[in-house]
Amino acid sequence: MLFVTSRNYVLPEDTDGFTSGLWFNLWMKRLWPYNELEPGDTLYWYESPTKCIVWKSRVVEVLRFSYQTKKEVEQKLNLTPVQATQAYFVDGPDSGYCLSYRVEATERLSIPRPDDFKFPHQGWLKMSEDVAAEWPGLSSGS
Repeated sequence: MLFVTSRNYVLPEDTDGFTSGLWFNLWMKRLWPYNELEPGDTLYWYESPTKCIVWKSRVVEVLRFSYQTKKEVEQKLNLTPVQATQAYFVDGPDSGYCLSYRVEATERLSIPRPDDFKFPHQGWLKMSEDVAAEWPGLSSGS
């Protein structure tokens, strides 16, 4: 499958910095694509500050689990003290669901978001022919 995920910060520009990252989402409810994301999927990365898709990657590892405390998440993901103090983690739900994944960068991109395109609030989008038609430069078959 092909997905687009959104980040509200600028992503690493170098392949090593991007690929070495541990990426995760914390949700109060089990949101889509909690069950859908699988190794081998293609994941495009959208940066809201630049309003562009900046990376194409391949998912190489997925870990999903429910948690009762953030301490569980810290331990299960082996977060560093720096990661555990990032705003997304600190402000995330105290209990819920974690979707964690590692990716391999396949291509650095710069595909601007059309002005009238609205990204879903939860930060994930499934690529489809409709999305590709609305967002020039993306292809549902890539």
